[in-house]
Amino acid sequence: MIYCSSVFNQWHLDVRDREAPCCFYDVSRDANINIEQDRADMAVGKWPRRCEYCRVSEAIGSSSPRLDYTQRVRDAGWADGDASQLFTLSLFIGNKCNLHCITCDAKYSTSWIKIADHFAVDQAPHVGFDTMRLDSMLPRLQNLQELSIMGGEPMYQDDLLKIISYLSQHLDLSRCLLRLTSNGITLPGPELLSAMTRFRKVDLTLSIDGVGAGYEYIRHPARWEDLKNNIQFYKSMSHVNLRMNATISSTNVWEVNRIAEWGVKNFGVNVEFNMARKSIWEVSNLPAEIKRERSEEHT
Repeated sequence: MIYCSSVFNQWHLDVRDREAPCCFYDVSRDANINIEQDRADMAVGKWPRRCEYCRVSEAIGSSSPRLDYTQRVRDAGWADGDASQLFTLSLFIGNKCNLHCITCDAKYSTSWIKIADHFAVDQAPHVGFDTMRLDSMLPRLQNLQELSIMGGEPMYQDDLLKIISYLSQHLDLSRCLLRLTSNGITLPGPELLSAMTRFRKVDLTLSIDGVGAGYEYIRHPARWEDLKNNIQFYKSMSHVNLRMNATISSTNVWEVNRIAEWGVKNFGVNVEFNMARKSIWEVSNLPAEIKRERSEEHT
């Protein structure tokens, strides 16, 4: 038997009308998702074809979103396995963003859309989130424990406040954890700050892939000093649990130790690393001075 709490108690919605148990679930194959069949396959020890990410992760001896989420549900004592209740709702609320990071593209950042022609990257329209999509889900959300928000840059989008206001009208958010992933450059305004206090706690992950000039190169046009000041602002908020995530690619792989040391100094044990997708490892993404050094070494 293969068990995953996600196929019972978690749901992910992105802005392109795609829905799935989690953001790692492969919806690219076709639109006909059959969660009941996935549950039946797992019950007899068969991996659903859309769960390839977790299957491969576990096959090489690593953890996986399946194992991590199921353990989190059980550690919290939630009654998993009851498909009538969703404990976690994950929303990709839009691609509006104030940065055009090297590790991103026009699908997730409207700032990339503005310069897409100069870099020969695929165009993508600005998309947002319609709260009406949540209407039919309300009966399953009455025991919601986690609301996870992704973008784009959530702090840069009006839709975040709209979603919180909508859910506040129908749910008791005081027992719910709000999970946010942010680049840390745009601080929430007064209304959003007030809305965030409606949650039991806010788990805020800042995406930080470098230190000093290295950070500014990857996350253009962010400024390192602005980020450091904003980190101190968030640390002053008692209901915010601050985390750091670093995406490793060809742009920063030689500085992993430095990034880790800085991260541990500022975030303690709440530091995670993940690998960028294959295209981000291309040599063309390297800073000009690194390209010159490598070229000189081979001439």
